[in-house]
Amino acid sequence: MKLPAPGALIGLALVSFALLATSAVVLQQPALLPVSVPAIELAPRARFTDAIVAQERDSAASDAVFPSGAPRLYAAADLVDVPAGSRVGVRWISLGADPAGEGTVFSADEMVLDSRLARASFILGRPVGGWVPGAYRVEMLLDERVQSSLAFLVQ
Repeated sequence: MKLPAPGALIGLALVSFALLATSAVVLQQPALLPVSVPAIELAPRARFTDAIVAQERDSAASDAVFPSGAPRLYAAADLVDVPAGSRVGVRWISLGADPAGEGTVFSADEMVLDSRLARASFILGRPVGGWVPGAYRVEMLLDERVQSSLAFLVQ
C-alpha cells in the first residue's frame, strides 16, 4: 500500500475544512406556544399574633396595670408559621422604675423551638420586696427581632 505524499494530506485537510466552513446548517427555532404557569405560593411569614402580658396564664387579653404584689406576670403570643429551630424570646424592660434607669433590661429568656408550637408563654416571678411601681415594657422576639412590644404599669 502506497501512502500519499505529506503535502497531499495537508491539502486534503484544507479542502475538507473549507467545505465544512461554507456549508452552514440552518436550525429553525420551534414556534413558541403559550404556556400556562401555575401561581407560585410564597412561604408564609413567621410571626406572632395576639400577644399579651397578664397575671393569669390563660388570659385572652392584656392587663395594663398590675399591683406591686402580683406573684408573677405572663407574656404570651400565638405563633403563626414559626418553624422548628426558631428562637423565641422575651425581654422585660423597665421604663424608669428600675434604679438603673430607663430602658434597663432586668430579665430575659429565650427558647429554641424543637417543634412547631401554637403558643409561646414566658413567666416572670415577683422580685423580692415586690415590683417597683412604674412603667415597664415586655418585648417578644423571634430570632432576635422584636415581634411584639407591650407597655404596662405597676402600682
